[in-house]
Amino acid sequence: MLPSHQMTCPGNMEMSDDAVDDHEWDWREHFGQPITKDDPVWKKYVQVANDYDSRVIGSINNSMDILLVFAGLFSAVATTLIVQSDGGLRPDDDSSYLNHMLGRMVHDQLDAFLQVMNSSSRPPFPFIPPEDYS
Repeated sequence: MLPSHQMTCPGNMEMSDDAVDDHEWDWREHFGQPITKDDPVWKKYVQVANDYDSRVIGSINNSMDILLVFAGLFSAVATTLIVQSDGGLRPDDDSSYLNHMLGRMVHDQLDAFLQVMNSSSRPPFPFIPPEDYS
């Protein structure tokens, strides 16, 4: 049997006084005994679990409401800024030069890759495993 100071609630959840009524069921009387399907511990378990679950779900619902309000405001502001700046957009003059340079780099990389692949069917550096590999 564990000392009383080591007997804590799972997950360190805080229990309110109305969630556990020690007059109906005392865990000390049943500690170490097998639990059956009709044992009164399940009634207490359901009460404590429902109380804890309702507090957790309430907290999650409040957090979700805040996140949804923030997402709505953010999308409204972002949409307004995009609509307002749409008229001032124009093509970049340097974009054609940049596209040409990027296309040239891709072409050179692909050409080098194809030369290596066509020169031989084996890799340029053979794999040699270390001798002390275990």
